[in-house]
Amino acid sequence: MVWYQKFEYAVGHWLQKTAEHVFGCVLLFRGAALMDDNVMKRYTTKASEATHYVQYDQGEDRWLCTLLLQQGWRVEYNAASDAYTNAPQDFKEFYNQRRRWGPSTMANTIDLLGSGGLTSERNSSISKLYILYQIISMAASILGPATICLMIS
Repeated sequence: MVWYQKFEYAVGHWLQKTAEHVFGCVLLFRGAALMDDNVMKRYTTKASEATHYVQYDQGEDRWLCTLLLQQGWRVEYNAASDAYTNAPQDFKEFYNQRRRWGPSTMANTIDLLGSGGLTSERNSSISKLYILYQIISMAASILGPATICLMIS
């Protein structure tokens, strides 16, 4: 499992994040640290609906990046940076991680796409090409066998 996740991280960082960077800006930067007053107000909102629990509490780094992009900030990819993580050691731990990440990723991407017009007005890095890339990426994720199996279970 550890080697699979290392491979997946490598592909995600070398291919997906570089593509996002070329088309606009990166959708997720793990451990994003920049804070803005407007972002902080929304980021600290308590979840009150089912979709909020998925979006706010199961992928807080992705939620923070979504808020930063919506406020006009640019999230960039740096190929020279190193990322270290504690990879799941067994399948059960890996599966539980994916059950958190998958719905959170979709909820935040849908939120960003839903506010695409307003976000692109505030954020010059969010272009129509970037939004199209995210729509295609989202469709591919939804139609992928792994996502279908996770959502069914």
